Amino acid sequence: MTISSSTNRVQFTGNGVTTSFSYPYVFFAQSDLLVTLFNTTTNADVSPQPVLNGSATYDYTVSGTFDSATGEYLSGANVVFVTAPPSNYRVTIEGVIPQTQPVTLIDNSKFPANTVNGALDRLTRLVQRVTQLLGQSVQFPSSDPTTLTNVLPAAGTRAGKYLAFDSDGNPTATSGTASTIAASTFWEGVLTRATAALSRTDLAAAGTGDNNAFTGTNTVLTATAGTNTTQIASTAFVRAASAKVYQQIITSTQTYTPTAGMLTCLVECFGGGGGGGGITGDVGWYSEAAGGGAGGYSRKITNSATVGAGVLVTIGAGGAGGTAGDNNGTAGGDTSFGAICIAKGGSAGQFSNAGTQVGVGGAGGVAGTGDFTPTGSPGKSGQVGNTTSITARGADGGSSIYGGGGRGPVVTTATATAGGAATNYGAGGGGAAALNSAGTAAGGAGTNGVVIVTEFCDR
Repeated sequence: MTISSSTNRVQFTGNGVTTSFSYPYVFFAQSDLLVTLFNTTTNADVSPQPVLNGSATYDYTVSGTFDSATGEYLSGANVVFVTAPPSNYRVTIEGVIPQTQPVTLIDNSKFPANTVNGALDRLTRLVQRVTQLLGQSVQFPSSDPTTLTNVLPAAGTRAGKYLAFDSDGNPTATSGTASTIAASTFWEGVLTRATAALSRTDLAAAGTGDNNAFTGTNTVLTATAGTNTTQIASTAFVRAASAKVYQQIITSTQTYTPTAGMLTCLVECFGGGGGGGGITGDVGWYSEAAGGGAGGYSRKITNSATVGAGVLVTIGAGGAGGTAGDNNGTAGGDTSFGAICIAKGGSAGQFSNAGTQVGVGGAGGVAGTGDFTPTGSPGKSGQVGNTTSITARGADGGSSIYGGGGRGPVVTTATATAGGAATNYGAGGGGAAALNSAGTAAGGAGTNGVVIVTEFCDR
C-alpha cells in the first residue's frame, strides 16, 4: 500500500482510566512495536518497561487486523495495557522494524504486487526509523565549518572525563574541576572539601538569613534491646524552607501515585469492619444477635525509594450483615498498601436463635503489617432468654478510630428488628434483636476500610 505519513511514533498521556492506545501506522508484526512508559513526576523511564503479552501491571497486548496477503497491519492497531497508566505516565508507541529483507522473488514468475508493495513499505519504515534516530541525536549545524570533526576522542582518552568542546568547537574530553560547575561560592567550597566530614560541617553551619539557625540540641530516640530508650544527640537541625506536607485519602482500590518531591510518607491502613449477625426469635423469648468486629489498624513510615512510581492500594470491603434468620455476617476485607502496610479485616458477628444459639461477637482485625499494628475492637456478643419482661437489645458492632460501630436495635414490642449499619470507615455492623416474636431479622453491614497517606515533600 501507499505510505503517505512520514511519522512512525505516537505519544499519549495516561489518565488512570484508559487502557487502549491507538497506533495508526502500517507495521508488519506485533513485535515491531516498541512501547515505553516515562514517569513525568520522577523524570525517569518506568522500570521494568512494558512487555508484549506479559501479565505484569503495565504489560500489554496488541489488537489489530493482520492482512495475510500483504503481511502487514494495514490500518495499524491498538496497544492495550493490563492496567491503565496513571496521569503522570507518558506512553510512547513507535515502529521498530528488524533490519532484515525477508522477500525472495522467483525468476519468470508473475509480478507479486502485494509482496513487492510490502517490501517497499518495509524499506520506507526502516528509513523513517533511521531518520527519527538521527533527529534524536546530537548534530552539528549545516553552517558549521567543514573542517570540524564529529569524532570523539578514543575510549582510553575520554574514560572518567567530561565531554567538552575546544576553542574551535571540536569535541574533546576534560577532567573538569569544581570551578567549571555553575555553582555558588558556598557550594564550590562544599564540593571541594577534602573529606565528607568537612562538607557536613559546612552544611550544618548557620549563616545570615539561613533557615537552619537552630542552636539547641535535637534529640532522637532509638530503641535498644534490654533497655527502654537511649537518647542520641545531634548537633544541628536543618529544615528546608520549601518543605510541604500533603495528604491523600484513598477510599477505593486504585494505584497510589506519590506527590512530586515526596521524600517520606506516613501510611495508615484500616481494615474493613465485619457484618453483624441475623436473628431468629420465638414467642416468650428475647434474642439478641452479635455485632461484627472492627478492622485492624496498621501504620508504616516509608520513603520514595520504597514506594517508587506508585503502589497498588486495595481497600477492604465492609462485611455484609447476616441475612434474616440463623445467619452469621461476613468478615471485613483486608486493606493493603502494596506489601508495605496491611490492616486486617474484622470478623463477623454470629446469629442468635431463641432455642439453639447465643451469638458471639466478631473479633477485631488481627495484627497486620507495619511499624504499629494494634488489633481492631471486637463486636459485642448477643444473649437469649425465655422471658419477655425485659427490653431486647441487639449487640453493637466494634468501632474504629474513624468509624462508629452499628447499633443493636432496642426492641420493646413483640417484633424482630434488623441491626444497624456501621458508619464511616472500618467499623463493625450491629446485631439484630427480637422480643416475644417468632420473626427473623438481618444484621447490620460493616463499613469499608480506608488508607491515609501523609506525604512529606521537598516542594
